Amino acid sequence: MNGRCQDSKVDGRRVQAGFSLLELLVAVSILALAIVPILVHQTTATRNTGRLQEKTLAWLVAGNVVNQLTAQRSLTPGPVSGEQQQGGLVFPWRGRVELQKESGMVMVLVDVLHPARDAVLSTLTGFRSQQ
Repeated sequence: MNGRCQDSKVDGRRVQAGFSLLELLVAVSILALAIVPILVHQTTATRNTGRLQEKTLAWLVAGNVVNQLTAQRSLTPGPVSGEQQQGGLVFPWRGRVELQKESGMVMVLVDVLHPARDAVLSTLTGFRSQQ
């Protein structure tokens, strides 16, 4: 078939074979209705990917900060804060250092915040022996 409507004769009358305009409109409408949920799903997936990337980078920052703080020879109990760059973003973080009298351990708690708003993206707690 060459893509054109074909003519045929039935009972001496000429009949065109092919799709009518109404059939094409129905088919296009069905396709349009099927595409809308796909586009909504794609938008949601893209948004979730961005959020997951931010949370992953924040988790890396939390790990870096806990490691940096626990590696210090002397830790002063109390609040600590700062910023760290990861993946092209600057993440503010806040935390606190606490002495655990019962166990003789130092506990470091770190919250990493979203770069644009005051929302916690990741929290990590680390311990080390008191020296």
